[in-house]
Amino acid sequence: MKIRTYDHPTGVIVKGMLLVVTADVPACRKIGGYLAHSANYGCSKCLKVFPGKVGEKDYSGFDQKNWPKRTHSYHVESIKEIEEANSTNKRKKLETEYGCRYSKLMDLPYYDSVEMAVIDPMHCLFLAVAKRFFGLLVDREILTPAKLNKVDLLAKELKCASSQGRIPPKLNSNWKTMNAQEWKAWVLTYSSYCFQFVIPRRYYDVWTGFVLEC
Repeated sequence: MKIRTYDHPTGVIVKGMLLVVTADVPACRKIGGYLAHSANYGCSKCLKVFPGKVGEKDYSGFDQKNWPKRTHSYHVESIKEIEEANSTNKRKKLETEYGCRYSKLMDLPYYDSVEMAVIDPMHCLFLAVAKRFFGLLVDREILTPAKLNKVDLLAKELKCASSQGRIPPKLNSNWKTMNAQEWKAWVLTYSSYCFQFVIPRRYYDVWTGFVLEC
């Protein structure tokens, strides 16, 4: 498209391209050409089957070696067959069978439906995984009130740049209501230092693996 800039007051041709699709799960599935996360094939990265009705889904089975990987070529070929269906019922049946449906983004010659659909860090990592892990430590009394008070003291020792974000002064009473930005600050800046003094090593190793992935 043609855009006027300081150096080109009459306009200059600017080309752009889509790099990634990042959104919450319902939006990402619709944009990328997938069925909803409640479908049997509810993942945009693999073809693992998640059986059961909505509210009764079975998400067990974490042996990733047995999860068939999705590929862009599989996605394209499946959608091509779906689009050639001669009836609405047949199309819906094929969509259920392959776990995908047509998206306008498929018309982009460079678009890779699998690689360009990225995990949503806000909802998935910080407001879900991080909060859930923290809650399990509290529920199992691995993080007791006394240990949470110690975490608060350890966090105060860290002198962080303002750009790193802040966490509530008292995690004991505030962790349940922390927002995504606060969870991000906790995960990336504070947690690895604070947790090493208060939780068992096997839990700490799992946590630091998650932090490094984030």
